[in-house]
Amino acid sequence: MTTQAIITLESLRCIRESDLAGTSHSEPYIWPALAIVTNNSFLVTPQSAILSDSRNVIKSEMRAGETAAIPYPVNTLTANFEDDQTSRQLLLVVGLWEKDDAPSSAVQAGYQAFLDELHAALGSNLLSLSQADEAEQKVIIDKIKKRVYDKVYSAEKNKLSGWEKTKVYLGWLNLDDFMGSDFRRFSDVVSTSFTLSFKGSAGDIIIQNVPSGTGVPKAVNPPVEYEIQGNIKVQAAVVNRCQAEIDAVNAAKSALQGLESMIQALQSQLHRATPQEKPGIIAEIKDINERQIPVAKTKLDNAQSALDRCRHLLPDRASPSPLIATQ
Repeated sequence: MTTQAIITLESLRCIRESDLAGTSHSEPYIWPALAIVTNNSFLVTPQSAILSDSRNVIKSEMRAGETAAIPYPVNTLTANFEDDQTSRQLLLVVGLWEKDDAPSSAVQAGYQAFLDELHAALGSNLLSLSQADEAEQKVIIDKIKKRVYDKVYSAEKNKLSGWEKTKVYLGWLNLDDFMGSDFRRFSDVVSTSFTLSFKGSAGDIIIQNVPSGTGVPKAVNPPVEYEIQGNIKVQAAVVNRCQAEIDAVNAAKSALQGLESMIQALQSQLHRATPQEKPGIIAEIKDINERQIPVAKTKLDNAQSALDRCRHLLPDRASPSPLIATQ
């Protein structure tokens, strides 16, 4: 019998915020990731950064004191454990961002780097994390956070066109701001509730005036603070034996749809672009059409073929589960 653990990130509470030098309010979004560890397996989910999930704003113009429900699907992460899988643990990592004006393609590239580097960083530190005390664990996690953030920053920067990089340098393009992250290790996979805490900086500099004659104005990066309330529900579940193949097909479909949506967004951006911006946008549309979409279609065809083979080989064991969405 399969045991299923469902993590739900229920709500985001804004404790303190600042955006656009204090003249506006926040548009927060999250990047969730879940590492699933057993005696014989290690997996980080999700594996692909879907465009629509990469910047799913939880609430526009969010103010201090407000709480908002976190939307599906970014609020839900699922782990399945078979009977022979022991030493079960879950490692939950959530990054919190502020939506500004970063191109959607750069945000998606950043989220993919976040997922890929988390997989590598957590995988190489599993043993040390399991043996560390609380103080040692914090040191390891801080190193992982920096390693992941550096990869995200590099991936987003590399996705910008030359003109976009120039606009960032001149202060004409305000990229999305990283507001913090939190990490939670569940060494006992049981039903429980939890709170994630995020403390960081707004990313937008405010000039803070001082009383006349007491000094010069100061440039301040205002602090921000948020909390996420969540829970884990653990239950027995009869899982479709072809669920991995179904998930692969659904992920491939979502990836293809994300690329098609990205082209629509870039075409809309092209109509409003300056002459300096247009060559970079046209090149990006061409790359998606000629390179990325054919690859995505091949992945979808391969995933569908694998699902068809699974259903042919396991017809009596692949009946749909009422607990897991099937294709």
